[in-house]
Amino acid sequence: MKKSESNRIYPKDLAPLGYCCSGARGVFDAYGLSWTEALKHGADCDALLALGDPVVTAMVVKFKQGKE
Repeated sequence: MKKSESNRIYPKDLAPLGYCCSGARGVFDAYGLSWTEALKHGADCDALLALGDPVVTAMVVKFKQGKE
């Protein structure tokens, strides 16, 4: 399993943050993002923040705080 880079979040990072993959997949679908790419390469945190979604933003902030 790939280790998460500081600016990329992988599906495996979600559960420790309190989020489920099925819900995240729904968010990816809603915004036209590729879940398959997220599985393979992670999702860029800056791109996720640019969505302006409050739930996604909270997840990314929590993820980044855990990396500090």
